[in-house]
Parts: sequence; C-alpha cells; structure tokens
Amino acid sequence: MTQTATHVMIEWVFKGQKDGRESESFVELERRRIADLDIEDEVARQAQYTTDLLNVSAPPDHEGAVVLQGGAMAGFLAAGAFDSGVIHFLASAAAKYSKGTSWEIGKSVFRHEVTGDPLNVWANRQLPYGLQSNRFDDEGIPAQRVQLIHDGTLVAFHASQRYAEYLSIPATGAFGNIELAAGTTPASALLAAPHVEIAEFSWFTRIPSRVILPQKFASATS
Repeated sequence: MTQTATHVMIEWVFKGQKDGRESESFVELERRRIADLDIEDEVARQAQYTTDLLNVSAPPDHEGAVVLQGGAMAGFLAAGAFDSGVIHFLASAAAKYSKGTSWEIGKSVFRHEVTGDPLNVWANRQLPYGLQSNRFDDEGIPAQRVQLIHDGTLVAFHASQRYAEYLSIPATGAFGNIELAAGTTPASALLAAPHVEIAEFSWFTRIPSRVILPQKFASATS
C-alpha cells in the first residue's frame, strides 16, 4: 500500500517591547496545501497578541460563559502531537482500557443536564486536506469518518487494532481530525453576552480526573 501527501509548515516568532517590558509570540502553521494558508491574517492576529501581552494582568474571577474559537478550541478538544485533548482522550479505547475515562457507550458524556445545541463529534481521517487525513494509518487501517458523540451521547470509541482487540470493539485506526457539527446559535450571539474568551493556550495539558465538559454547549455557525 502506498499513499502520497503534501505538508507545509511555517514557523516564526514575534517580539514586542514597551517601557522596559518584552513579549514574545511563537507561531507555527501547518497545512496540507498552500491555498489554506492565510499568512496576512495570521500575521495581523499574532502581532496583536504580541502587543496585548505587553499589557497583560491577572484575570478577574469569572463564573459564566467561556468562549473557545479556532486553534484554542481545537487544542482543547483534540490537542496535537504531544498530548491529546479532552475528547481525543476521553473517547479513546486506550483510555477506556486503562480506566482513564469514565465515558460509556450509550451514555451522556456530560455529568449533568445540559442546554444549548446538541454535541455531535466525529473522528475523521477522510477530511479533504486535513492535517491528519490519510488513506491508511500506521497500522494499515483504512481512513474512516467515525461518529464518537451523537446528541451528547457517546456512540463509539476510537481504537487502534491493539485496544480494539482488548475491548472487543471495531478498530477505527488513528484519531485523525476532529469534526464538530455546526450549531444553530450564531457566533455573534455567543460573543454578545458577558464572557471570557480564551484566545490561545501556551501549552495545553489535560488533567483526566478533572476534565468536565461545559453544562451549556453551543457550536457556532459562521
């Protein structure tokens, strides 16, 4: 079996200075094709982050809505090469086998009753030009689009061949790209109410025993 892929990676560092204070913002962009790179927009965004870092202070105590968008949301849910995000970990057969997740197929992934748009999530290696898309993974398992969560209920674990055999469930292969269904609540409505927005994680580290998905979940349409 063979497969051919493209991979574009760009890294750069922004540095800021003001009144004896310094800030630094590291950027790493990865895409599968040049057409998906928006360098001008990313430069503007990261330049603003670097400037904002010169005026940071400790955030106030907050109880209420927390907004995650873009890379921050992707990092929280699926993370990257060196660690797994919330759904990536809690919906994995490896975590189930090691008793690292309490999620059960056929049961809600939330600990309490929730409101807002229903949560629907797929592990998708068939996404066109997705960073983790492929024809087959390292074990030779063909690319699949596997629904993990349907309307807030876990319907499958993503599983390598090894853990699929341990748990007697279908092997789905590597996790791939995370895909969330769009909700009915527009982004403008989510951002209109008082909220705290997490712009970016300097490094996302999951703490399995303390992970709790929000009681109100709303994905946004653009």
